[in-house]
Amino acid sequence: MQTEEKSDPICNSQGCTQYLHPHDDTHPKDYFVPNFGKDKDIHTNDNSLDWAEKQLGHKWEWKKKDEKDKIEYNQAPKLDEDMITSQSNLKATDPSGKWKPVFDVQL
Repeated sequence: MQTEEKSDPICNSQGCTQYLHPHDDTHPKDYFVPNFGKDKDIHTNDNSLDWAEKQLGHKWEWKKKDEKDKIEYNQAPKLDEDMITSQSNLKATDPSGKWKPVFDVQL
């Protein structure tokens, strides 16, 4: 008699014993992490900024904006033609209007 079992492509036929997570006390902690200095890309960006500031004769000064300087966006913009058509098509498929789509992401 053959039983129907699902095969896990990661495990061998004996089960998943080779991929168990180590216990917290079995791996090293608080080991030395070397500091190799600035990343090459960051160094390149810094050089680019220095070059641009010299060319323009202007030093870039970063200033954080206050909350009062916050940009207000239109939270209910006019829909474009494609969206209006989509809404019209949805309404035509469910004239009662009882069906409400469920979204994975809460806006």
